[in-house]
Amino acid sequence: MIYQHSNKVSLVYVLIGLVTVFWLGACWQDWLSHRDLEYRPVTARGELGAEEQNTIEVFQQARASVVFITTLSQIVNPWSRSVFSVPAGTGSGLLWDAKGHIVTNYHVIQRASGAQIRLTDDRTFNATLVGVSPEHDLAVLRVQSTLGHQHPFHWAAVAI
Repeated sequence: MIYQHSNKVSLVYVLIGLVTVFWLGACWQDWLSHRDLEYRPVTARGELGAEEQNTIEVFQQARASVVFITTLSQIVNPWSRSVFSVPAGTGSGLLWDAKGHIVTNYHVIQRASGAQIRLTDDRTFNATLVGVSPEHDLAVLRVQSTLGHQHPFHWAAVAI
């Protein structure tokens, strides 16, 4: 009997609490919507500076050469002892040349057992590790496939 009474009292307290929360929320929302705000007019932007224009040009020239890297780790199923690869991390890289070399950071591929490269046109390729320089945080991967219309970044065309 006492147990049923305490459940009813708890239910009443919960209902009172919910009503209070909703009431306070409505008051808060009403207060927020009636504040006096000073609106600033939107003005047209002036001409961009030379440095900002150069940054935009570098971005436009480089964006087709940027690749998305998904690193893979090998996992062993403890019951079947089968080995399979699962995504472990992500990063970015830069298509260096027409041979499919990709420059990225060492920390992106540091503990990976493999890597997949996704180009800007959403094509995906498996990549192999060519070399690393951990002290410089650099790594080079290579895609062993024809990349088609994907173009490497041209350093000579950029004035940094």
